[in-house]
Amino acid sequence: MNTKEAAAYLGVTPGRIRQLARARELRGLRVSLRAWVFEKSELDRFLAQERRGPGRPPKSATGE
Repeated sequence: MNTKEAAAYLGVTPGRIRQLARARELRGLRVSLRAWVFEKSELDRFLAQERRGPGRPPKSATGE
């Protein structure tokens, strides 16, 4: 999906999407100076990571 669609999906602005992509916090393919494309699976990964919070490791399957 393009930058505008990704922004709507994540609930942020297109500028924030570009900022996250440039910082490599969100993986995407840059197709021109301001245009990026993103896979939905990457956006879902980003959302899951954001919900856990910064610096927190994922919960283990054993609940420890």
